Amino acid sequence: MYLRIFAILCIAASLVASCSATASESTPAVQVHGYMQNRFYFAPGATPEFRPERISVSATAELPSNSTAYVEVYYHPWASASGLYLESAY
Repeated sequence: MYLRIFAILCIAASLVASCSATASESTPAVQVHGYMQNRFYFAPGATPEFRPERISVSATAELPSNSTAYVEVYYHPWASASGLYLESAY
């Protein structure tokens, strides 16, 4: 499951990098960042459980004319649908 998540996030980061590269005449430097938010669930009489809550990958690129491109993609492993969505892009 985590390999699938990693592959999806790598593809998203690659798409962001290629889109921002085509937006300018020269290839900009793209910075990719990510984090994972985890939660520990426990209650009296229940089995404690440690689960990933959210995985985020963001990319920032400097564009010509002092402009900056930013994209952030979230993945929620617990979501019943795909769980992957675009948080912000500007």
